[in-house]
Amino acid sequence: MKKLPFTTEQKKELSQNKYIQKTINCNIVFTPEFKLYAIRQQKLGCVSRLIFKEAGIPDWINNIEYARSCLKRWSNIYKKKQSFALRKEIKKTSKRNKSKSLSQMSNSELKAKISYLEEENNFLKKLKALEIL
Repeated sequence: MKKLPFTTEQKKELSQNKYIQKTINCNIVFTPEFKLYAIRQQKLGCVSRLIFKEAGIPDWINNIEYARSCLKRWSNIYKKKQSFALRKEIKKTSKRNKSKSLSQMSNSELKAKISYLEEENNFLKKLKALEIL
């Protein structure tokens, strides 16, 4: 069955998620950081669908098969390339991020960074409550 391209509303919803780099037709490109994070969480025993749910991936895209297939594909890349492909992407993005000091960042970039860190803290609190960490 052929997948249909995302609607304008769906693209808008997906573009607001910090873990999604971009959407192309009917495909989603996740950030390298999220891919590595998801792989690590899966190794700790977290359920793939829960990892995606905690990341704010909408329910209309996040089903069991989708989350499993993404994590399986990313894990295979991670194992085969010994994380080279994912780490290479992360180095590119982290160099860009490190080149700007906080004083050079725009208000929207600072707000995005703050919300990311707040969500990360909330997620870690939930994991600690579940005694995973």
